Order: sequence, then C-alpha cells, then structure tokens
Amino acid sequence: MNTAIKINYYTKAAYELANSHPCPRSASDVYSLGVSFQYCIRAKYNEIDSLKRDIDKTCLADLAAKQLAIKTGIEKQAKYNLNMLLQKFYDDGGPIMEDLVTEEMAKNIQPFFNRITINFLKSLDETVNQTAIGNLSVREMDAEINHQIIELYSTLGRMFQVTEVKNAFTDLIKIRQK
Repeated sequence: MNTAIKINYYTKAAYELANSHPCPRSASDVYSLGVSFQYCIRAKYNEIDSLKRDIDKTCLADLAAKQLAIKTGIEKQAKYNLNMLLQKFYDDGGPIMEDLVTEEMAKNIQPFFNRITINFLKSLDETVNQTAIGNLSVREMDAEINHQIIELYSTLGRMFQVTEVKNAFTDLIKIRQK
C-alpha cells in the first residue's frame, strides 16, 4: 500500500517565496530577501514541532518567537534604509534613482546567487531532519541554523562590489547576532 507524503504547505510556500527572489540590486532587495529567509526558518521551526512529538515545546516556541523578532528587526532596518533613501532623493533634488547593482552585474551574479540560496535551503532541511530523528537537540538545531544563515549572508555579501548592498548583508548578520 502506498502512503502519501505529508507536505507542509506553509514551508513549501516560504521556500517558493525565497526561491523567487532575483539577485538583489539594492539594499532594499537584500532586506526583502532576509525577511523571506526568516519565513523559511520560522516555517521549519513550526514544522519540527509537528514532526517530533517529544520535543521541548517551550524551547521551540521561544526559538520561533526569536525568529519572528529577527524578522521584525530586519523590517525595521529596511524602513530606516528607505527613509535614508528618500532623504537622499529629496536632498539631491528628486532625480530618478537607479539600482546600485546594474542589470548586467545582477545577470552575472544570478547563477551563483541561485546555487548558494538553494544550498542554504537544502542545509536547512537537513538540519531540521537531523533534529527530527534525534541527532540534534532543538538548541543545537538553532545554533546550526544561525551559523548557516550567517555564513549565507557573508557569502552573498562578498559577491557584491557595491558598498550599500554589502552593508545590507552585514546589517542582516548584526540583526541575527543581537
């Protein structure tokens, strides 16, 4: 008899959102990407709750809430960045502002960007699976995911020559480390 694989549609939707991001061309794009990854991480935390019944629910709830606080921190930084951009717009007399990363630069970076983000999502799955089968505790899972996302942001930040985009990835790391 065939059994159907249970699909977590919340996680699937979060992954599709993260995979739909093109290569960031501005700091705002970087913050949007960071929020999408937070949705993925939080979805995995919620998924582990349903996969493993004997898990420390209080600890998991605290860690999921921490992920929500990180997402809020990213959104706050994105708003600050937007306000700074608007101030620059008005200070410069209202000229049209181009993306910092040119279309050609983004086109060249896109394949590497895709590969790196897909590998992160695979490692996220693997870490949660290791927790589900009991090889990692919830706290170890959290530490590993934190390490993986910081490594992701560091790697992505090094791909860009544009200071504002690099700084946005650095901001994402700082928000996670608070």
